[in-house]
Amino acid sequence: MKLVLVYDKFGPNGPIPNGPRLAFSEFMNHWISKHTLPNYNLYRRDNFCPIFKFDHCCVHHEEFIRNAELYKSLGPAFYTINLEHSITNAPSFDIDSGRFSWTADIPEKVIKECQKGNLNLAIVIQWSDCDVKSMKKILKAARAKIGSTKNFYIWTSNILLDSDMAQFSKEEAKSIVYFPWSEAFTLYNFPSADTTVMPKEKKFMYLNRRYNAGRILTYVKMSHESLNDFGYTSMPDSFVENGQSLNDYINNHFSEHEWVKNTNVLYKSSVVDKTPLIDQDSMVLKGPKFLGFSGESENLIEYFKKSYFSIVTESRPFRENYGVMITEKTYRTIFYKHPFLIVNRPGSLEALKKLGYKTFDKFWDESYDTEEDLTKRIEKIVNTVKNLCQSDLEAMDREVIAITEHNFSNLYQVINNFTDYLRSLQQC
Repeated sequence: MKLVLVYDKFGPNGPIPNGPRLAFSEFMNHWISKHTLPNYNLYRRDNFCPIFKFDHCCVHHEEFIRNAELYKSLGPAFYTINLEHSITNAPSFDIDSGRFSWTADIPEKVIKECQKGNLNLAIVIQWSDCDVKSMKKILKAARAKIGSTKNFYIWTSNILLDSDMAQFSKEEAKSIVYFPWSEAFTLYNFPSADTTVMPKEKKFMYLNRRYNAGRILTYVKMSHESLNDFGYTSMPDSFVENGQSLNDYINNHFSEHEWVKNTNVLYKSSVVDKTPLIDQDSMVLKGPKFLGFSGESENLIEYFKKSYFSIVTESRPFRENYGVMITEKTYRTIFYKHPFLIVNRPGSLEALKKLGYKTFDKFWDESYDTEEDLTKRIEKIVNTVKNLCQSDLEAMDREVIAITEHNFSNLYQVINNFTDYLRSLQQC
């Protein structure tokens, strides 16, 4: 099977993303010699294709129209529009806003091919914050432009829970497809390694490179319980983007948050001012680097090898109106067969289970996943870490293998599910 990708424009580095006003940095990256966001557009990179087990070709929409039957015989054909973060408040997705609509950039000839059933149209939401309301606006605009949503899809890397999907009609739900972009990103960027070696030097690994409320509060709570010395732990003493100190960052961003008021004495104390680093020479803490990939990958393997479990502090610790966002931070622990606790919005473990992963409720309390209050959720996680540090982790390490092996295999299965979805379109 070959995935046929249809574009409006080509430039010196290949196809230019459709709808550039909706993905400006991706559009600009096309024209510079060194991409600032490497591999950001999955389907413009040949090296991702083996992960999804398909080849692809890129074609201008005029060429596709002239030879539609030929290209349809190769495999499913898609006109994709790639999006970035935080589209929930973007007026371009509101058909009634009176401002530029995302549908305005789609050539009428492309719309006609969609109406004929020769071409599929997909909005690709990669690592984006898109709530159900915004998705319904996108579907409404698609119906208005195309006439139906039969050949229209939203590929989202957010995991929509059953409560999210219940807000769509049956017809709308057919257009929502889970797009395992973070999983593919993980499999492409991280080298394979056997991390099941013994003995271990530390109880856990807990690495932070950027600030957010969940990461800072977890670090403060861990410090207060004197747990950081039991693990490989890092918290930068300044924000990687602008050099702002940790305390200034807390004061500027979270001064009105309840958890800050509750930990006022802690966060102004030397607990956070003396943020211990793993290793002054480690590339893990040299920044800024793009998301901790490339040269840092092999360094991180050593920490997976030498610890029993991970505390993953994800990017979205608060419940929002969109689905659960799981990034490479979690999938990397799965890839390296590491048990994990996850500091993220409530329902994150439920979301992983929906994709076929198993979690670790046999070995520790996972009720934190249903706790709505961030402070209480993190307190539960820290208490669990405290109990684990006092338990026989070597025995647990032997028993947990069945789950970590299953999750490792499931990482590839989720990728295969998306490939199967594409193959099913070819058969239609």
